[in-house]
Amino acid sequence: MLFPNGRLILTLTNYWPDYGGMPQYVRQHPTELFYTDPQCQAWFRRMAAAVVGRVSTVTGIPYASDPTILAWELANEPRCEGPGGDAVLMEWVASTAAFLRAADPNHLITVGLEGFYGSSSPDMMPHNPYGGAARHGADFLAIFQHPALDFASIHLYPDQWCPLDSSPQQLKSFMRTWLQSHAALCAGHRLHKPLVLSEYGKREPNSYHGRDCAYHMGRAEAFNEVLNCCIELAAGGGPLAGVCAWMLAARQYPDYDGYTLKLGAAESSAAAAERLAPAGASGGGIGEDKDRYKDAHGQECGVDSAGF
Repeated sequence: MLFPNGRLILTLTNYWPDYGGMPQYVRQHPTELFYTDPQCQAWFRRMAAAVVGRVSTVTGIPYASDPTILAWELANEPRCEGPGGDAVLMEWVASTAAFLRAADPNHLITVGLEGFYGSSSPDMMPHNPYGGAARHGADFLAIFQHPALDFASIHLYPDQWCPLDSSPQQLKSFMRTWLQSHAALCAGHRLHKPLVLSEYGKREPNSYHGRDCAYHMGRAEAFNEVLNCCIELAAGGGPLAGVCAWMLAARQYPDYDGYTLKLGAAESSAAAAERLAPAGASGGGIGEDKDRYKDAHGQECGVDSAGF
């Protein structure tokens, strides 16, 4: 195994339609209905109970007792737009965390917020990446102040949040301020919890997805800046406890969003053509795996991770 001592944060649903998510529960209705509709919540809790109560067919250990699982993430990037959305999302997080804690008292619980500051921390709102971020109904401080959540989680996506023509200096300044401000908030009396950068990513300007990215900075430069800042924060004894890049995948996995880090050695054009040849043609495959991660274009990336 590549990561024999790996620990997992398992996500129970997604605000976005990828992999089904909340839109699968509400179908043609607004996603925000998911949090309050009794039928949607009955379906969701039945699914969550089945996952938490599942027994691994490999180890024979119930998930609720499996040490491989570090934590349950209630939802990925939940938002609740509209009037009163903050209160709706906070109530859902509180009730769902209580439900999950009753089913599994052994594991940590969190929620995969993007990290936007809201009305509970007006002094921090200037650090939001854009003016409307506070209106997403996902108030970082207010949600993570709930005692049922064991650690705080943030994401970092300069391509999606910052102007595409941002200079390298502007991007570096934003990324560092985003990390440092959340670390300071988690270290202080208002939160006092561990912090995990549970997703960060950067597209390559010269890739297929390059038209939708901050094109003055490449992935390697962005990753180095993020990881250097994280190392500084961790070395200073702060609350930063983990870092996870989005996303690492086998080389055969499609890079559907422009953020995928391919596992193993880069594949030559000739090898790719041979591998994709019709059945019956001469076979081929991926080159020998290396202990380096490379992006879809073969550029090495210094992808590190830290754990609890």
